[in-house]
Amino acid sequence: MIRKSVYSLAVMALILAVPAVAGAHVEITGGAPGTDDELVAEVFVEAECPSYTATAELVFPETPELTIATPAVIEGWTAAVAKRDGSEAVASVTWTNTGQVAGDGEFRLALGPIATDGATIDFKAIQTCDDGEVLRWIEEGADGEFPAPVLTLDHGGASGEGHHAEPSTEPKPAPKLPDDDSSIGVI
Repeated sequence: MIRKSVYSLAVMALILAVPAVAGAHVEITGGAPGTDDELVAEVFVEAECPSYTATAELVFPETPELTIATPAVIEGWTAAVAKRDGSEAVASVTWTNTGQVAGDGEFRLALGPIATDGATIDFKAIQTCDDGEVLRWIEEGADGEFPAPVLTLDHGGASGEGHHAEPSTEPKPAPKLPDDDSSIGVI
């Protein structure tokens, strides 16, 4: 009888834990392209790692070809833009955690050229955890366990005017892990 109760509790704990993993995600949002066909996008990487996200990579699609990716300065992170071989097209932007920033990752970057309102751009994301685990956010559709981030372009109004703002060069403060190791490995 006790064995059945322990087993039932273990199964219930597993069932409750699965939606938490499936509900995690990487998102990208942005407004309408401005007159220079650029927009500022926000990339959100949910904290899914035991302690912290070591790297977050946003992989760009081949179509549409985006040649501009200017990441904002974020305290505790460095950013590197990679271009496709023999091209000006952006292949990816990778943010690396330099200060063991805890919690979610929130990144801004200017993207372009983007000339179409109301369209979507499909990205992929790769999140590497502090323990070496790699989460690949590459599945099409929002219902997958690891859905890929999709940028839906907003219509900028009847005139088609969007907004354009340069990513800030001022570092954005980020939450830090405690100095002791008390939270390392705790979920």
